[in-house]
Amino acid sequence: MNLNDRMIQFRLASRNLYNTFFYTASRDEAVDAEERYSNVLEALFLNMVSYPEKLQEVSYYETQSSIEVLLKNEPHRIYFVDVETNQGNWETFKISKNNMLRLSFKYFFDWDDLAIKDNRYVRGIIISFPENEELVGKAALIEANDAIFQKA
Repeated sequence: MNLNDRMIQFRLASRNLYNTFFYTASRDEAVDAEERYSNVLEALFLNMVSYPEKLQEVSYYETQSSIEVLLKNEPHRIYFVDVETNQGNWETFKISKNNMLRLSFKYFFDWDDLAIKDNRYVRGIIISFPENEELVGKAALIEANDAIFQKA
């Protein structure tokens, strides 16, 4: 099994784990459930991805510089970039075919942390974006289904 397959399995397993065993419709209980889930998520990532791939142990929500995210060769996709670092000011960018956007993986993301999870997006840090070099170092979101994961 390669890293890309492991990441896809982790995405599905972590999503199913939360939705089946931690999700609650009560917003008051959801914060505590999300915190408990985060603790389990750390161990799940280590055991499903980091250990089998012999990657450096990094906390799940930290930048995983040993995991690079590339885009499938699909033209004209729209992605989000946090243009003011960590301010949540997300802007959309259209990516042309054959663009070499590369990210360091951070974590799977949904807009609402406390809702049913889909892990729809990959959040990462831009390490290369030839069409927009000024965005290197910024956080980005790409559709998980558009991502290819490989060792850096």
